[in-house]
Amino acid sequence: MEDYLDRLAVEGWSDLRLMPLDQEGKLPAIASRGIKLDSPPGRALLHTPEEAVRALSTGGERGFCLYAGREEHGTEGLLFVDIDDPERLPPEDLPETLTVTSGSARGYHLTYRNDGEVANSKATGDLHGAGEVRASNWYVVLPGSVHPSGGVYHLTKDTPIAPLSEEDLPKELLPGSNSEGSTVKGGQQVEPLQVAGLPDDPAETTNDVGMTLKEVRERSEKLDRLLSDLLPRDYDYHSVSEADMATARLLLLWRFDEATTGALLQAYRDREGRVEGSESKMRRKDYVATTVRKTALLDVEAFDRDLMRAFMEDARENGGRPTVSLESVREVYNVLILIDREQYTVQDIMETDMVARGYAKGASVKRRVRRALHLLVRTGALEDRKSPGFPTQYVDTGLSDLYIPDSL
Repeated sequence: MEDYLDRLAVEGWSDLRLMPLDQEGKLPAIASRGIKLDSPPGRALLHTPEEAVRALSTGGERGFCLYAGREEHGTEGLLFVDIDDPERLPPEDLPETLTVTSGSARGYHLTYRNDGEVANSKATGDLHGAGEVRASNWYVVLPGSVHPSGGVYHLTKDTPIAPLSEEDLPKELLPGSNSEGSTVKGGQQVEPLQVAGLPDDPAETTNDVGMTLKEVRERSEKLDRLLSDLLPRDYDYHSVSEADMATARLLLLWRFDEATTGALLQAYRDREGRVEGSESKMRRKDYVATTVRKTALLDVEAFDRDLMRAFMEDARENGGRPTVSLESVREVYNVLILIDREQYTVQDIMETDMVARGYAKGASVKRRVRRALHLLVRTGALEDRKSPGFPTQYVDTGLSDLYIPDSL
């Protein structure tokens, strides 16, 4: 940690304030204690760089995090790019800068000087889930901290901190509606209300394949936004009922039953007292029931059970993150349907030029295709047949029976 903080000090960030982590995971201590960052108890937890280095070396703390873009923390003008999937979002595709490797050994935290225009954002499209830009009021874990897996975050590149502008980012990582013009900003979440029929923590609500709402939100950017922002900027103020229906549709699509969908709408979409001047209808049972019923009548076809289970199992085996995005699986699935053969190889798919390359290199794209095929094998829709010295053949055993929604 000391080398990392020294680099920040050399480049002008010397008056930092660091937040300790809780003792069990990689969340800031304020999360487990239920206190606000800018409250007196929250400020009392902050450490100077010298105090943090000493606490870490003596074992007094498990680790520390630093919030970007906070003047009171001495981080004004500082931002981070958090890369969770370096195969889809290689760090070398961004300007070289001060770099930390995650304690999970899979991801990276890149530290940049904000040119003043870059805002918080989460990767979308084919890069969904691959990374985030943390430019304001959003933290990263610092080197020397212990990851829940037991690994330690460590400094990989002790190089000068580069400036970052929007022109340096792939289009999928540019700030969008989840980071500006919203009621909720900076990666914060709407605090759900307690509703009968749901767990104490509504995020732990499960659908009919045992997938929690928290896991679903990690895979559906649109649902995450609708549950995070009571007045999404792509819905007119006077049509928030449309946002309610859009939320209901996605919950039904992700295999939450109608009763659970109604309860989750009440927990997350009740605007009364949380948006100034906004009347909420969510406390009226007739409005909730009608919203869910009307949405269900729109012929919402639930996400394929086997495919959802395959994604869930794949993610849980991989530390909570699937090895391939839903967008990539849908893309490969569409190619297979269009090729319409009894068996396929990875090369067959690559030669169609129907798989998006984007910023990724050829080997990275091939790995993405292979992982999508492996996940389809887990559903039973494909069967992989291996022969020594020959490419693996993927045989269609039920592709046409799968349903992969176009919009999640």
